[in-house]
Amino acid sequence: MGKVIEFLERVGSDATLRHADAETLAAALADTDIDDATRAALMDGDRETLHRLLGERPFIVAQMQIGPDEVEVPGDDKEENDKEDDGPAISRTPVSDESR
Repeated sequence: MGKVIEFLERVGSDATLRHADAETLAAALADTDIDDATRAALMDGDRETLHRLLGERPFIVAQMQIGPDEVEVPGDDKEENDKEDDGPAISRTPVSDESR
């Protein structure tokens, strides 16, 4: 597996290999100690076969935090205040006689 990882690192760091045609990629693979089945998977871009040959499984991790939408803070009585009904709101703004 180390040889395959080294080759993939080489391809990733060399733009001529990353965008190479099949012939150039095959020549680069010929310089390695990688077995024929793995070479074929690399040439075909067959990730499933490559994972199987290397004994690896795709690694997927959810990056979302799972939990309540809102965290309760002790002493925070926001919800209690929202439920209380203080009756109709009374305006304390003086009204002039002209606006009547």
